[in-house]
Amino acid sequence: MQETIAVLEAKLARVQVTTNVPAEIFLDGEPRDGSSPVVADPGSHLLEARREGHREARRRIELGEGETKEVLLTMQAVESVAPTPPLPATLQISTGEARDAVSVDGVRQAHHRVRLQLSPGEHRVEVRRPDAGTREIDLVLRAGETRDLRITLPERTRASHWPLVVAGAGALLVGGVLATTLVLTRTTEYAGANPGVLPPGVVTAGFTPPGLR
Repeated sequence: MQETIAVLEAKLARVQVTTNVPAEIFLDGEPRDGSSPVVADPGSHLLEARREGHREARRRIELGEGETKEVLLTMQAVESVAPTPPLPATLQISTGEARDAVSVDGVRQAHHRVRLQLSPGEHRVEVRRPDAGTREIDLVLRAGETRDLRITLPERTRASHWPLVVAGAGALLVGGVLATTLVLTRTTEYAGANPGVLPPGVVTAGFTPPGLR
């Protein structure tokens, strides 16, 4: 039995695999220990070396009975290529008046007419003026797009002061009448050259019946 095993082992081929960088060794798709010679049956075989960040190295070999072969597998590093950033979008903003305060994504701009380079995606534009309120606009910009945004705030109508003037004049007029006229609501007795009773009525300022009490 031992002689038979020895005869069979003598027919096996062996491959010593060497790589330029540490790597995993595969024979016909099956992982093998590359630190020692790889034992294989005689015939055609595919050797592979794999390592992360490197291109696989492959070689087809032919092995004879009892043959020992050395194979060098050279691997090349894969250059990491950074993804190309998307093209920026261009946003041009103009408003009706120089005193308009313009903000983009919460950042106050120095002028009411601006040209900005922005990343593609969602953005918010805000225009504010003390006498016209605030207007907010949400928009989505595409890569490489140029957007022209014109914003006009409506003027607020100023409240008229005429009602207050008329009301004030009316109050002064009524006050003057009340100041110059006294309405008597009860019978008033008076004494004088002609004593008697003054019936309820109106006594004009500046005139006081003699003996009024």
